[in-house]
Amino acid sequence: MKSNDRQSSVFGWLYKWAFERVDPGQRLWSCLLCPGLFVYSSLLWAATEEEPSVVVTQPAPNVYQVSASFVVPSPLPTVWECLTSYDRLAQNIPSVEESRLLEHTLDGSKRLFQRLRLHVLSLIPVRVHLELRVRESPYSRIEFEETRRAYFTSYQGRWEVVPLGSTRTLIRYTVEFSPRPLLRPLIHRSPTHFVEKLLSEMRAAFQRPC
Repeated sequence: MKSNDRQSSVFGWLYKWAFERVDPGQRLWSCLLCPGLFVYSSLLWAATEEEPSVVVTQPAPNVYQVSASFVVPSPLPTVWECLTSYDRLAQNIPSVEESRLLEHTLDGSKRLFQRLRLHVLSLIPVRVHLELRVRESPYSRIEFEETRRAYFTSYQGRWEVVPLGSTRTLIRYTVEFSPRPLLRPLIHRSPTHFVEKLLSEMRAAFQRPC
């Protein structure tokens, strides 16, 4: 069922409750209550559609796996342009302080440099520098791996995009990483916080042309 259909079905149920299933003597109260229920159901529906869902597991000591997904009200081409406009990521995503495309390699992949501000602590952000090898499958998947290994002994994952009709896109993000001793106690303390912050910023950016 499409999202618009789901929202319409919720509104339809509320209408039937207010005007068809309520005793005629109580319809005045239902008329007063129904607009509030409409607003509540709209907010609940919107949150379900848009808020990132993040799951973090630790399959081994000092190894973290992150899986996340969210839906944005933007068509697939807009989302893909945002994901692959590497030189403009810092303009649209506050946690990305710098992002530069370094080179196109002979095997078809790309090399990127990124400086990220990770909000692992509420008051003290941690800055990390990454060099990523990126391989794109157009309008489907982006795989990445960190090659510098200054802050992580391993860091690799992927983005996946799936069109939901012509105006909405499902985005999936997965990454597995192992932080070096300097970052280890900070990430272990709150492994989901900086991921949720970054994804919330990206979700907001993907809702407009990059």
